[in-house]
Amino acid sequence: MKVLFPLFILVFGLFFSCKKKVQPDMVAAQNVCDCIEETSADFLMEETVGPIGVSWTKYTNTDSIFAGKTVRFSALSDDADYTWYIGSEVLHTKTVGRSFPDNLLGQTLPITLVVKKNPNSMCFPNDDGYDSIVKYLTVAQLNLYNFLDTTFLEGTYRVAPINSMDSFDMIIDYRNYGSVGQNRKIDIYNYDGQGSNCTNRIHREEINFRQFWTSQSTSVTQCDYLEGTFHLRLDGVFETDYTTGGYENGVYNTTLNKHKYIGRKL
Repeated sequence: MKVLFPLFILVFGLFFSCKKKVQPDMVAAQNVCDCIEETSADFLMEETVGPIGVSWTKYTNTDSIFAGKTVRFSALSDDADYTWYIGSEVLHTKTVGRSFPDNLLGQTLPITLVVKKNPNSMCFPNDDGYDSIVKYLTVAQLNLYNFLDTTFLEGTYRVAPINSMDSFDMIIDYRNYGSVGQNRKIDIYNYDGQGSNCTNRIHREEINFRQFWTSQSTSVTQCDYLEGTFHLRLDGVFETDYTTGGYENGVYNTTLNKHKYIGRKL
């Protein structure tokens, strides 16, 4: 027994030490293709406010733009060979920026991207590593300086806070107050669902066809420092994300109230 007992301990220890080293199931290996994409030539067309590549520039994914604006075209596929056909130009970078002058007003222009890359035949046996797509960009309205002809975002929107059914109607109106120039402004009625209006205060310098931003031009006396964005997306969803001020513990906080609404244009 003196010999068998140490042997039992040795076998017992080896059994449990081996058990700890048992490899986990390799189920995850079956999902290796989840993070790999088939060859795609899909791309974004983004109207810009500001120069492309600058940190403060704003971008709006769109199918229509103001004449005179710049658009950033960005392929969504990485590590590929890219060929763009934009008008008479043929370009070969992943991202391309181009301006569309006033003489293109009213035209709908084809934008073509061809993508070639090494396909992953294990995940996508039918992928030949080639894809092409054509999207259409419309130079839809007069230059934003001709503000009375800027009508797409104008209208009544039925919105509600995120995850809420308590909807209300908000109205957006582009206006020229007095002469042209710095008097081009945007009026917003019932911006908080409580009947508050912001009129003759929001300048229109930061505006794309489908989106505009309010900034330092608003007045605390009428709009409570209303600052943020209003966006009618390509899928027809209208969304806002802006703040207004208010008093908190006796101190005025310019971003106290959050206004994240989602809805549709009536």
